[in-house]
Amino acid sequence: MEMVRLVKKMGPRFEYHYIVASDDELSINKIPIKGHLHPIIRPTYPNSSLPHRLASTLASFAQSVILVARIQPRAALGNGPGLALAPLIATRLMGGITVYIECMARTKTISLTGRLVRPFTHAFFVQWESLKRRYPETRFAGRIA
Repeated sequence: MEMVRLVKKMGPRFEYHYIVASDDELSINKIPIKGHLHPIIRPTYPNSSLPHRLASTLASFAQSVILVARIQPRAALGNGPGLALAPLIATRLMGGITVYIECMARTKTISLTGRLVRPFTHAFFVQWESLKRRYPETRFAGRIA
């Protein structure tokens, strides 16, 4: 929901490319501003075996890197789930600007995705002052979306 509200606030002046999990029809139906839709394999599935999680994570990462190389975005904005990890890292390595917004639900610690992506971001936003105090290299802007 945060990304949906943020896209609405940013408005139609940008060209949007949405990377969504291929099995996530709920998110696809909530996209507020038209753009290019890129479904990819979900990196992990709850309650799946370790080999399945590793295979799906590698496949998702490969799809993301190929997609980012094809699109060549000037900037990438990610929020929340592990699906954001590979596109943000690939965008940064290809010279694009990367911004990550930690999920509003994270009030005490940064998520695993946030910890992994943080070294690759130009700006890392948290939505709670307590997280800003705990992680001083982040930026606090209150409720972003």
